[in-house]
Amino acid sequence: MKWLKAHWRWLMLALGLVAVSLLVRRVGVRVVLGVLLAAGPWLPVVLVLEGTWMMGSDLLALRALAGARRASIPVAGLARSTVLAYAFTILAPAGRAAGEVARGAFLSRYLGASGAAAMAAHMHGATMMANALACLVAFVAVAVTLGPTSTLGLFVLANVVFVSLVGAAIVALARSPKVGLWLAERAARFGIHIKEQSRAHDKPSVALGDLARATACIFGGRCIQAFEYGIVLI
Repeated sequence: MKWLKAHWRWLMLALGLVAVSLLVRRVGVRVVLGVLLAAGPWLPVVLVLEGTWMMGSDLLALRALAGARRASIPVAGLARSTVLAYAFTILAPAGRAAGEVARGAFLSRYLGASGAAAMAAHMHGATMMANALACLVAFVAVAVTLGPTSTLGLFVLANVVFVSLVGAAIVALARSPKVGLWLAERAARFGIHIKEQSRAHDKPSVALGDLARATACIFGGRCIQAFEYGIVLI
């Protein structure tokens, strides 16, 4: 068990490489090479856009949420938390929720458990509200094309309402002082143990203005993501 805790990162890397190898083998090396060669000119653009919307928008959103405490979090720490959250979002069954738990666990060394949990939970809420704004833009496009009462339009509108309510609920929960305990319990399931910092850094206060700025940053990232997917589809 001690060996596993000490080398789990290398083990995950090995498992990932094995999974990719099996996938390529199943699809066929020639097929994969053919797709890569055909998409060759666009691959650098897609990679840059992926890094822009994933890393750039999250970094700007996190700095906005940090508010007056941003000086206590190095940019490298924000970047590492972003990469960690991205990995957990993709690989963990819980998806985005697991990613934000991992982000909060990492940032707890700078903000304390409750402060980091508040930031991670606000980040999740801002993401949901940014997604709702993106869906609202999609609804307008569907309404203009097919009509606002079309089946697709109604489904998209329902998604806007649902995602907005979920985002608002997450933000409301994030403003509770009990969120630090919740983070510690969830993080322990991933083998991440949080040590409580001094009470001076343990105030889960995120200004609503900072939340709005973070939402705008993530919404901008979603616009870049839509452009990226458009290139992939073309």
